[in-house]
Amino acid sequence: MQAKRFEELKATGLLPSPTGIGLEILRLTRDENVSAAQIGRVIQADPALTGRTLRLANTGNAASGRAIANVAEAVARLGTRTVSAIALGFTVLAGNRSGKCRGFDYQRFWSHSLARAVATQVLAGHTRHSNAADGFTAGLLAQIGRLALASIHTEQYATVLDQWQHGSADSLTRLEQLTFVTDHNELTAVMLADWGVPKTICDAAQYHENPAASGLEERSAGRELARIIHAASRIADVCVAATDHQAAASAAELVASCDAVGIDARALVALFEKVFAQWAEWGGMLEISTQKPPNLADLIEAGRSLPAPNAGQPEAKSESTSSDAAAESDSVEPFESEDSLEATAEPETPTVGDVRENGDGLRVLVADHDPSSLEFLERFLVLSGHQVRSAGDAREALQIFFESAPPLVIIDAALPDYGGLELCRRLRQTAPGRQAYIIMLTPPDDEETLLRLFEAGVDDFVTKPFAARPLFARIRASLRVVSLQNKVNLDRDEIHRVHAELAVAHRRLEQDALTDVLTGLPNRRYLIDRLAHDWTAARRGGTPLACMVVDIDHFKAVNDTFGHDVGDEVLRSVANVLQRHVRGTDVVCRFGGEEFVVISATDFDSALQFAERLRRAIEEELPRPLSPFGRPVTVSIGVDVRSPQTRSPEALLKAADEGLFLAKRSGRNCVASTNAKARIALPAEETAGVPGAALDATR
Repeated sequence: MQAKRFEELKATGLLPSPTGIGLEILRLTRDENVSAAQIGRVIQADPALTGRTLRLANTGNAASGRAIANVAEAVARLGTRTVSAIALGFTVLAGNRSGKCRGFDYQRFWSHSLARAVATQVLAGHTRHSNAADGFTAGLLAQIGRLALASIHTEQYATVLDQWQHGSADSLTRLEQLTFVTDHNELTAVMLADWGVPKTICDAAQYHENPAASGLEERSAGRELARIIHAASRIADVCVAATDHQAAASAAELVASCDAVGIDARALVALFEKVFAQWAEWGGMLEISTQKPPNLADLIEAGRSLPAPNAGQPEAKSESTSSDAAAESDSVEPFESEDSLEATAEPETPTVGDVRENGDGLRVLVADHDPSSLEFLERFLVLSGHQVRSAGDAREALQIFFESAPPLVIIDAALPDYGGLELCRRLRQTAPGRQAYIIMLTPPDDEETLLRLFEAGVDDFVTKPFAARPLFARIRASLRVVSLQNKVNLDRDEIHRVHAELAVAHRRLEQDALTDVLTGLPNRRYLIDRLAHDWTAARRGGTPLACMVVDIDHFKAVNDTFGHDVGDEVLRSVANVLQRHVRGTDVVCRFGGEEFVVISATDFDSALQFAERLRRAIEEELPRPLSPFGRPVTVSIGVDVRSPQTRSPEALLKAADEGLFLAKRSGRNCVASTNAKARIALPAEETAGVPGAALDATR
């Protein structure tokens, strides 16, 4: 995804994001000089996050030796980067438990994500991946792009999910690309990168649904982690399966996926029990629904009798399964198929300013150190139809606010820990806190004290001991203020919605301008821009860059013999073969006429071998009736790579085109280059007829 497109999405203000402490940790980690102690102090301000960080530090391979009892030690053990990523994941979860997309099952989404996070950590520890704690974050946020699309395009994404009907992961990404000109995998990667998550996790999250098509190096950390998340997703499928049939189908895929990361069925059963126990424990801590553990061995046995076209091919490019798609069957409690239009998601948690002046009342946070005062306020507010959460100290109040973001907060100035004024200041430093209406309960004091209250961000105050009627009058006044804020927020959401729709329309127009109508491939205009971009990146990073020009042999004869409709079909067929056989990081464009261009980050020898594989694939996979000579449709390919002598992207493209000319002159249906290391690769039976050519028959 282009940076410009992502900035358009960010500008809507609707992307899921960390809140409160998570944002502060993000800010700190962008400072190269930040210390583990500084991050530890921020985490300690949130008791729940403190407990979760300690829990993770004492889990799996991180818990070597004695148990970790304080945050500073946890940060030292796990590392600043890992702890920051953990805090990021937990705060994103806390702020995005629900939403407005009617077809998106938020409860199941987070339950599945948590199961995948635990499974990724356990599998990473078992396979001795470099950092199992990184696996937890990677698994938890691997599908955050889906939540983002549901948040930005609520109605349109519901329609996409309705059309998808729990099909394959590929079908969902295709629908997303058609509708939004991006997909959840792309969006996940750029969001994680924007949050400062390590590139290894970003790559793994982007390609975990189909690691084989990633284009990442076979033994790279990103490719290995992608495989682990892929297998962990299958475990999560079993964890949240709504029926025995779904669980058995997922178990069959799970065996093949785990086999790809070196885990046999016997070890898998033991690991699954460990994952399920930790999933249930984390679920209780995070208030996320879990289920009773099934017998995996029985499910695997049952799965062997089911038709499973994807079994044995956990990384097949055209048959990857959705990590969140259950087998088609009637949904039963406690979970329904994720994103089902009939999903009974948990009640939506309102955001700050979501005020209802009916029986539901306001969400109110009351924080008071005096139990009798706290009980009185809580009883009155509940009887008045409001939803009340209470706290006895400042830390607890801050944590509750981060979880529920109530629009009305009543604070006692004499709260334990750091006091009511400091709590008010901390609330005002967060986005939801800046929108809340804050009433301070304070003892009678002088004018200077009242000035300090308002400087800290208090909206109103009531002196203690307070009379009921003045307090109730102030609460009613706050209701009017928050109602107005709610209307402003609704208007803002409408503006964001329109902005998001315009952004999609803009991206679609841009894509249409850069796409070849006949083949669906990027066109010449896109090629010129992309080649210049990759040229700059290769020069800056010192990495190889290869360019291949592919030309269909005797294409004029195809048009003359069969007509342009058949010629168009040949072009589309060649384009499809090229797309199927390039890596995820390669680019295929239609250059014009019967010519295509492939850009690949590879060296000269590998480029020649790659081009030969493409040539052979086209010759073998296209139907013979498309050829006017009763022979297969064939192509000639010219190859060149960037070198110190290549002065520009245009020069590289021209050199590859000269290689194509050499291939045509050498008899067609071959790979050639005018590079100093030039070779010509021809089918073995045709090499004898090419005089003066330097031959390298690789078929």
